[in-house]
Amino acid sequence: IEDLRRAEASSDPNFKESFDRATRTVLEEVTALTRIVDEFSEFARFPSPQMKPEDLNDIVLAATALFPIEISQGIIKTDLTQKPIPVMADKDQVKRALMNLIKNAVEAIPETGRIIVKTALSETKALVVIKDDGPGLSSQAKQNLFNPYFTTKPRGSGLGLVIVKKIISEHDGSIMIVDAPDGGAEAAISLPLHKQ
Repeated sequence: IEDLRRAEASSDPNFKESFDRATRTVLEEVTALTRIVDEFSEFARFPSPQMKPEDLNDIVLAATALFPIEISQGIIKTDLTQKPIPVMADKDQVKRALMNLIKNAVEAIPETGRIIVKTALSETKALVVIKDDGPGLSSQAKQNLFNPYFTTKPRGSGLGLVIVKKIISEHDGSIMIVDAPDGGAEAAISLPLHKQ
C-alpha cells in the first residue's frame, strides 16, 4: 500500500503495473492470513468428539474421496482390509485427521510420486498407514513434527499436525510419523478396536 501511495503521488508512468502487482500481492497475503486465523480459531474451540460405532475403512474411503484428481490419476491408492474394522469414533474428526495427513503427503511427493493408504487390524488395535515416496523427513521436522507453529511450508500455520495429534489422542489412539524403510515418509495411526 505504501508503494502504491508513493507511485501515485509521483505520477509514476508505470502506475497501472504497480497497482496490479501490489493489489495481487495484498490479496494473496490477506487470503493466507485469513486461512491462518481460521485455523487458529478452529484449534482454540475444537469440539469434543461425538463417538459412535464406525467402520474405519469407511472413514478412510470418505477421506480419500476428497482427493478425486489424485485418485483418478493413480497417485493415491488404497489397500483396505476385506473385513470391516469396528472403532468408536467421531467420523468427521478422524476423517479430518486423515485428510490432513494425505494432503501433507500429496504436497511432499514429486510429480511422479505415489501414496498408499492402508488399513490393518490386530486383536485390540485398528491401524491406518499413509505412506508416500517423497523425500522423507528432515532432521528438524523429526524433532518438531507435533510442536505448535512449526511448519516446513511457506504459508503453513504449523497447526495441522497438532490438530491431527489432538484428534487421535482424544480417540485414545496414537500417531507416529517416520521415514519409511524404502524411502519417503510413513504416518501410522493406531486406534482401539471396538468389540461389538
